[in-house]
Amino acid sequence: MKKSLYLFLVVLIASATVNTARATHIAAAEITYAYTGTPNTWLLTMKAYRDCSGGTANLGQTASVCYASQSLAFGSTVVLQLAPGSGDTLPPSPCLPPTGQGQCYQEYMYQGLVTLPATAPDWVFSWVSCCRNFAINNIQNPGGSGVLIRSGLNSQVAPTNSSPVFSYIPINRFCIGNQFFYPQGAIDQDGDSLVFSLTDCEDYNGSCTSGGFTAQNIPWVAPNTAQQPFASQNGINFNTQTGMLTFIPTTQGVFNIAIQVDEYRNGIQIGYIRRDLQVNVVAACNNITPQFTNLTTITLPGGGTVDGITANCGDTVVRLFFTQKMQCGSIVPNDFRVTEPSGFPNPVIAANPFNCANGISDTVDVSLLNGLKAGISWIYTKVGNDGNTLITECGVEMAEFDSIPIYVVDNSVLVPPVLNLPSCDFDNFTAQFNLLLDCSTIATNLSDFTLTDSNGVNIPILSVSSNCQPGNPWSYDDTYAFTITPGNYTSPLILTVKTGSDGNTIANSCGTLLNPNDTLAIINFADYIPVSIGPDITICANDPAAVLTANVSVANYQWYLNGSAIAGATNPTHQATQTGTYSVVVSTSPTCAGNDTAEVTINPVPVVNLGPDTMVCVLAGYTLNAGSGATFQWLMNGSPISGANQQNYTPTQTGTFSAIVTNSSNCTDTGSVEITIVNQAAQPTPLDVSYCEGETIPPLDANVSNVDYQWFDGNNNAIPGETNQVFNPTGPGTYTVVVSINGGCTNQGTATVTENPTPEVTFSTTYPVDPMHNGIHICDEDDLEVTVTSNPGASSYVWTYTAVGGSATNLNNNTSMYLIPQYAYGEYEVEVTDVNGCVNKVHVEVEEECELVFYNVITPNGDGNNDVWVIENFDPSISHTLNIYNRWGNEVYSTSGYQNDWAGADLPHGVYYYVLNYNGEGYHGNITKIKREDK
Repeated sequence: MKKSLYLFLVVLIASATVNTARATHIAAAEITYAYTGTPNTWLLTMKAYRDCSGGTANLGQTASVCYASQSLAFGSTVVLQLAPGSGDTLPPSPCLPPTGQGQCYQEYMYQGLVTLPATAPDWVFSWVSCCRNFAINNIQNPGGSGVLIRSGLNSQVAPTNSSPVFSYIPINRFCIGNQFFYPQGAIDQDGDSLVFSLTDCEDYNGSCTSGGFTAQNIPWVAPNTAQQPFASQNGINFNTQTGMLTFIPTTQGVFNIAIQVDEYRNGIQIGYIRRDLQVNVVAACNNITPQFTNLTTITLPGGGTVDGITANCGDTVVRLFFTQKMQCGSIVPNDFRVTEPSGFPNPVIAANPFNCANGISDTVDVSLLNGLKAGISWIYTKVGNDGNTLITECGVEMAEFDSIPIYVVDNSVLVPPVLNLPSCDFDNFTAQFNLLLDCSTIATNLSDFTLTDSNGVNIPILSVSSNCQPGNPWSYDDTYAFTITPGNYTSPLILTVKTGSDGNTIANSCGTLLNPNDTLAIINFADYIPVSIGPDITICANDPAAVLTANVSVANYQWYLNGSAIAGATNPTHQATQTGTYSVVVSTSPTCAGNDTAEVTINPVPVVNLGPDTMVCVLAGYTLNAGSGATFQWLMNGSPISGANQQNYTPTQTGTFSAIVTNSSNCTDTGSVEITIVNQAAQPTPLDVSYCEGETIPPLDANVSNVDYQWFDGNNNAIPGETNQVFNPTGPGTYTVVVSINGGCTNQGTATVTENPTPEVTFSTTYPVDPMHNGIHICDEDDLEVTVTSNPGASSYVWTYTAVGGSATNLNNNTSMYLIPQYAYGEYEVEVTDVNGCVNKVHVEVEEECELVFYNVITPNGDGNNDVWVIENFDPSISHTLNIYNRWGNEVYSTSGYQNDWAGADLPHGVYYYVLNYNGEGYHGNITKIKREDK
């Protein structure tokens, strides 16, 4: 919605009252409104046309307009001020004689601002007055009827809307029997849709209180209606889209009509305006027949003169002037006919009134399909498809076949174009002439043209093409393309025109024939073939191969590399596969040739090899290397990785990784690799264990769960079946466990199993230990000191004593030495725990000293058992003598210092007899020697 602020000057004179206005005759009235740009504020404009012919009172200096809304139950008035220039008498109608026509109308315009208190869908602006003209013939009791003029606004839907405005004043005179086109159109500055209608004239009731005036339709005098308000030949036609009234009145009188214009936006009615007006039909108008005017006296080339108009060759619009103003609605294109100098018609495609004001104009622009030709064309009037010729504002038709000449002089001069062809090899050229040529005058066999070279050699023209429309007699063009038979011609070529097989030369667009042998064009051409294979080319080795193309179409080509002819390279194009200087020589004859050269440089590209697709453990890290280059850009899944512009890159997630590498020659290569990042099992941490000889070996625990396991021995051999978190080793050694998740990345840990030997424990006593009984015989009454040693060293000792015939007692002595009290006979045991936690036990029996005990068997074979004869409890330090005899009584051994060491050396086995004198006591018995060979 456009926002317009109407500014006006108000002439403040003594204000007249509404009652004064009620004494006037209103011939027409209307109210419009325009949004000011200030919210809820509009400029109201009320126009009233006073019939001043009866000496009625003038309208006042102000007008009171009611603004009301029934939905808001609101009504109030605003006083509009008379605008400057109001009250002037309108010019008399030219259709009636100057005297005695009884016509007098004055236009009054009032304006003022109104601010609405709220938005509403049914705001109405209304003005009322009394009285209508008593002479009105088509409504009942006209002199006793008031005038209600109103317009409406839906400010809820369109809070900034401006109403349409009528385009024409509503005052005119019409004559019986004449055709009239009476415009009642309107324009809308907001571009809304308008619908026009004929409607009832309105009187009013009530006052401008809550809801405003009440409109009352004024009854029609039969048979008149709102749509047929007065008598007209073939009825009254009203165009609801344009507001045009068309009629031929048949009855003299004064007739009231009303026009309503409804305004729509997006299919919703947002407002309306109404116009109440009188139609005055008189018995007869001034029947002045219109004629052409503003004509020029033209002197013809052959003598004589003619009144008409002049035009330029090729003009397509002719402006016509008339002695009377014409009704714009009566002007249609087929009201005119135009014939060319040849007598052929030149179709009229448009006829538009120029500066149409209030529905009338005395100037018409006629548009022609074809440009005017040299000579005299004629334009004349015709009864168009609207049933009439042009009609004056008084309804008088222009005479049919009224005509004037249109004189066109061809002052054009053909200037032959000079063409400069850049090559001696050509088979066509295009000439653009400074004149349009008539296509229909060119012979189809091209016999209108002749082409020769500077030596007079005739050159056959094979074809001529242009934008001419075949079969169209009004087709023209200024540009023609010629194809010729190629050959060895001498520059320049001359194109001339001659009388063709159609009996004429070629005409220009004005219809003027060119003179035979006129030069149409001069064609210069070079004595060489310009060849271009383009600029020097620098590409990369991985780019598409450079294709060199000679820019001419000739018969012979030869390509060269570094000055040497390339075998077989005789085509218009050549593919350059190596660095060097390339050239081509093209020719059509020995005298028509050309060449060109270009340098081709093929730079190497970087080599990007990112290796095979790889599965990478998440904790392991994997670095990609793009190789050497000047710049790098890494991408993941096709998208650049921000900041990844170094030679190496370490992926941290699964994806397709690419490296774009550019070298110093600005050549680029790309490599890609699929990297799959796999979860890695946690680090297993089996602990070293040790055990004592003979004990159960402790298990090894990987100390990580929910993974796959495989245990290996010290030789890195997988141990079959050992795939659990806990492993029971079978012996000492180093064991490794490898863990993974779903067969993916592995991790491993190692533990050592150590077997500790049972500690070696030995006794050390103050008395000798009986090796046979591991006992000590005490032969006196002293205390006995026992010392235990172990290897490795002990960490604890536990001594236990079991009395003879008694129970065991813990001695609570954690030392390696124990002092056995006197007479404490029995068994002593010590449990030794070494530094590795391994345990061994030894015990000794402490016995009171006993009688001598004589062993009676020896087996001297060196096995450490019974190798010698032992006398238990024997003390060599006690005085003694010992004699041993064989079974025949022969003495075989005697000593007084026996050391329990007789083995019967070299004596046969058998029974021997001993006699011992020990500490004054005598002992005797036998000894059996058993010979044993095995050891």
